[in-house]
Amino acid sequence: MKNDPQTVSATEDSQKNDESLRMLHHIRRTLAYHEGLLDDAVRNRTFYKALKRHVRKNSSVMDIGSGTGLWAIAAARLGALRVVAIEQDEMLRPIIRKLAARNGVSDRIEIVTGDSRQVKVSGKFDVIITETVGNEAFDEGIVPIIIDARKRFLKKTGVVIPQAIAAVAAPAHLTKADESFPAGLKLDYRYLELLNLDIPKNINDSTRVELLGKPATLTHVDLQTVRELPALSQMTCSWKLKDASLLNCLVLWAEVLLTKGVSLRTFPDTRSWTPICLPLQPLEEGPAVIDCSVTMSNRHYYWTVTHHKNGKQQVQSHSPMFPYTAIQTQRLQNQ
Repeated sequence: MKNDPQTVSATEDSQKNDESLRMLHHIRRTLAYHEGLLDDAVRNRTFYKALKRHVRKNSSVMDIGSGTGLWAIAAARLGALRVVAIEQDEMLRPIIRKLAARNGVSDRIEIVTGDSRQVKVSGKFDVIITETVGNEAFDEGIVPIIIDARKRFLKKTGVVIPQAIAAVAAPAHLTKADESFPAGLKLDYRYLELLNLDIPKNINDSTRVELLGKPATLTHVDLQTVRELPALSQMTCSWKLKDASLLNCLVLWAEVLLTKGVSLRTFPDTRSWTPICLPLQPLEEGPAVIDCSVTMSNRHYYWTVTHHKNGKQQVQSHSPMFPYTAIQTQRLQNQ
């Protein structure tokens, strides 16, 4: 039986419309995201300061995860003779090209589309810069990106920017607009509140965060020498709190050494990164010692807090796997 030409045409039109809609949404998200990055003066000035320190006339520079080409264009304006901008999103390629032309450096910038670990680029570079720093420090793959780039693209005398990165945590109190949700309605949503205690959250308004103890480094990686991925498992820290009942979350962020004397904290210094909240259940009032363990590997994500007081200890563990398992169990029971 032959297909009806009108039906086939309608299906093709529908697919084209769906693809156009996906592309429209992608453009919208992409431009909004990069607008937020470019609007972060602290981020811009700090990275530029590090880049300026190492770029000379006739330097060769590779910018990995180039985005709108900001650091590629800046490097060319600083005098770099050859600049390669590597960006995975094909949508950004014409934007980089247009911005490079408007800044008078299009003749010195080569744009390569793809994952830096898979593309082929000739030659070695004096400077490799990447801004693949995640909200949790390592979640955008900066370590494997740098390991590969050093091996394949960096001159023996070359430098990488950043040079080191650390994941940092602190005990905190996160102010809530309402004690419970749904806000403004008297409905029992405690089940959902319990599920959300196991979900890491981006904190978009940093003014809601009050740190209750000094930041502690969970793990630190020297990007100039690292040869293998950090485990990111069972990273521990400990604090003495005056009143444990104020603690309702751990806050995570990244601290980055771009080059000697030039560093950046993604919280509270910048606007384009957001700190991560790891929620906790309420603890007993009064002074206490809090021991924490955090795992953020590709396979596992969980955090455990042990509350020590008067010779007794109370342990609570959290993971996105817990609500997933609970929801799946409910689904099976309702089939």
